[in-house]
Amino acid sequence: MKRLNENGQILLEMILAVAIVAVIIFLVSQLTFVSLRGQKSGGEQSTASRLGQEEIEIARSVMASSWTDIFNSSKGVDYYASRQVSPTRFIFTTGQEIITISGIPFTRKVQFFNICRDSSTGDIVSFTSSVNCSSNILDSSTLQVNLNVTWATSQSVSWSEYLTRSLSNRICRQSDWSGGAGAGTQSDASACAGWTTYNSATNINTGTVGLIKLQ
Repeated sequence: MKRLNENGQILLEMILAVAIVAVIIFLVSQLTFVSLRGQKSGGEQSTASRLGQEEIEIARSVMASSWTDIFNSSKGVDYYASRQVSPTRFIFTTGQEIITISGIPFTRKVQFFNICRDSSTGDIVSFTSSVNCSSNILDSSTLQVNLNVTWATSQSVSWSEYLTRSLSNRICRQSDWSGGAGAGTQSDASACAGWTTYNSATNINTGTVGLIKLQ
């Protein structure tokens, strides 16, 4: 009887040992799975951020070469950068772009918005998809770009940046023509601060500051 009890105790201890080892293996495998999944998710987020930054840099490049290509785009509409063949350059096309990396499809898009500034301080107060800034001033030299990259079911990265007209693309902003015709024009922004004249005009009245009327 004593021998049987000893054998039964040994068997029970072996079963407990196997159970403990099984639990440890399960926990280790779960931790490994969570770690690998976290690394995979982090890698996907890094890829999405890189794709987004790439799109921002393309927008800056297009802006530097031709500000109007971006400024004249429809505001609040999805765009993506595409390469034009002739002449070779980047342009922004309406819609969204799908880029597959390591078997994962990433959807990339940008939206452009006009900037409204406070008429007194010049501070940015809002962005809009229209050209109407109400009592504020539309800044024709600054745009807000909203970027979004999505993947999987509900994963995404997004951020906003301001794009400003480069020095080579800067133009004179003139809203007063009360000085009359015949005194020439200015194309340099710093030189035309307070500029009120123009080359010539026919059948218009410029006597009111900030206003042009047909006669």
